[in-house]
Amino acid sequence: EALKRSCGISQASFKSYPGKGVEGELRAAMPGDKGPARKHGARAWVGNAAFITEKGFLIHSRIFEHAAELSGSGRTVVFAAASGNKEALGLIALSDPVRKEAPELVARLKKMGLKVSLLSGDVPATACAVGKAAGIDIVAGGVDPEAKEAYIRGLKGRGDKVIMVGDGVNDGPALAASDVGIAMGSGTDLAIGSADIVLLDNSMANVARAIELSRGTMRAIKENLAISVAYNLIVTPLAALGLVFPLLAAVAMPVSSLVVIGNSIRRR
Repeated sequence: EALKRSCGISQASFKSYPGKGVEGELRAAMPGDKGPARKHGARAWVGNAAFITEKGFLIHSRIFEHAAELSGSGRTVVFAAASGNKEALGLIALSDPVRKEAPELVARLKKMGLKVSLLSGDVPATACAVGKAAGIDIVAGGVDPEAKEAYIRGLKGRGDKVIMVGDGVNDGPALAASDVGIAMGSGTDLAIGSADIVLLDNSMANVARAIELSRGTMRAIKENLAISVAYNLIVTPLAALGLVFPLLAAVAMPVSSLVVIGNSIRRR
């Protein structure tokens, strides 16, 4: 949306290429636009370097040099081009600061015995800068939606259980392919629709909390099964031998159920 507004791209002609960029027809004029009038039907493209060159535009070396500097500082760089030009017009640097709770979350997940990886569509330099700020050791940059999904399936293929956290259009396939997909409530409809869990308050700390709750729930289920099996293994033979009075059996049965219920409730 920000790119459409900043570049004056018409909503009606807008096209999105997941993992690559966007394309659209330039509006004739924008409110407060003091530049030269745009030609009717002129088209614009905004996206990564591969997308812009794929559309037949050249990117000047000085623009690439500036892009490398910006990427190294953790900014996401996209290039802009318009019809009627042989070269890209310039670049746009987008800054998406790492959330202050991200390093704490990563440390907490590692303490839980989980391996944390970052898959990003940004260029490797930007992805590495973000990964370093968040404390993530395994970082892959320049990963398109299909590659993200393939990475997830590769981990599952070797027997790993995979949790994927995402909020963008590019994360949809990977969220669907993972064992558990977690989407942020502020994410795109595709990400939310592909996820198993949606964090409505957008708090990253709830990623760890969701894992802890699920582990606690599974632990309670196993304990309850063990309690039930132990009860039946002890009481059934005694009842068969006539060593359990009917009144005692009538009392013991609901007591065992109450023990199971109480074990579940205490998880709250």
